[in-house]
Amino acid sequence: MVVVVAATRAVAVEVAVTAVAVVEAAATATATGIATATATTGTAAAAVIASSPRRCPTRTSRRSKRRPPAARTPRS
Repeated sequence: MVVVVAATRAVAVEVAVTAVAVVEAAATATATGIATATATTGTAAAAVIASSPRRCPTRTSRRSKRRPPAARTPRS
């Protein structure tokens, strides 16, 4: 009976260690995947931002686009 209990405990410990190893491997793979995806997304976003034209006009370009004031006609 003692041998059966010891063998059962050994198997249970082995199963638990294997389960922990599997969970750790999955967590590492997930973290690596997230890091890779984040880096790829960041690189792609930086490329899009760099290639897109600037939408914010500068002060000088805004000034050059301003219309002259309307001519005032004297009211009689």
